Amino acid sequence: MTLEPCSHFGKTPPCADLIIKHNFKKVVICNLDPFEKVAGRGIEKLKEAGIEVESGCLESFGRYLNRRFFCFHEKKRPFIVLKWAESKDGFIGKKEEQVWLTNQISKQLVHLWRAEEAAILVGKNTALLDNPELTIRESAGKNPLRVLVDKNLAVPSDSKIYNNKSNTIVLNSFKTKQEHNIDYIKIDFEKNIPVQVGKVCFNQNITSIIIEGGANTLQQFVDSNLWDEARVFSTEKELQNGIKKPLFDGKIERIENLENDTLNIYSNTKA
Repeated sequence: MTLEPCSHFGKTPPCADLIIKHNFKKVVICNLDPFEKVAGRGIEKLKEAGIEVESGCLESFGRYLNRRFFCFHEKKRPFIVLKWAESKDGFIGKKEEQVWLTNQISKQLVHLWRAEEAAILVGKNTALLDNPELTIRESAGKNPLRVLVDKNLAVPSDSKIYNNKSNTIVLNSFKTKQEHNIDYIKIDFEKNIPVQVGKVCFNQNITSIIIEGGANTLQQFVDSNLWDEARVFSTEKELQNGIKKPLFDGKIERIENLENDTLNIYSNTKA
């Protein structure tokens, strides 16, 4: 098992009870569960039932597989993924102009990522310029929860981000109120926004989030050192001028060629 079996009743009965019921002789575990309602109690329960338990096996691999879970319970915030595409000459777009940089394969991959994470976030400018739906039209699975950072509620109510394809949280400076599938949550825009995003997500039990905003939104998360993974598409297109790509320092983990796009995946070793 990659994680210690739970010993409490949550959405499902305790896993430890099921293991005991089926008379397992030995259980091998990668990692202890950091969640306060478990934290060793699952192992204790198995041992009391006479089951041999070996823990710490392939520990780093187990932590990687469950990195969202560990981040959420240890850092009290979601696992944060930054995503953007950049031109060959270092721009991610043009001001007040919608620009598509990646190919169809990359686009389908992004929609698959959305299905794998709990939520997706954009800022007001991206919502106004691109009018994104932030769903998984190019893939199968569940649409992520949408998070919009919109201080003055400038995004029109008929925008796609408000449709009924998924629920939407709107972080704003005016109100905390629920209306249909929209949850307005008031935050303090004079304080660190990424930190507040993390707190809201933790309180809403959102374990992971993709930041698909513009350069300003992405750079705020970088500058706050609130990111765990960055997925950057490098394309062959040149824009000559426009909005410069975010500046960050990360460890390259993997490079993939997607026809004429290159996907670079970085980890944040300082998070």
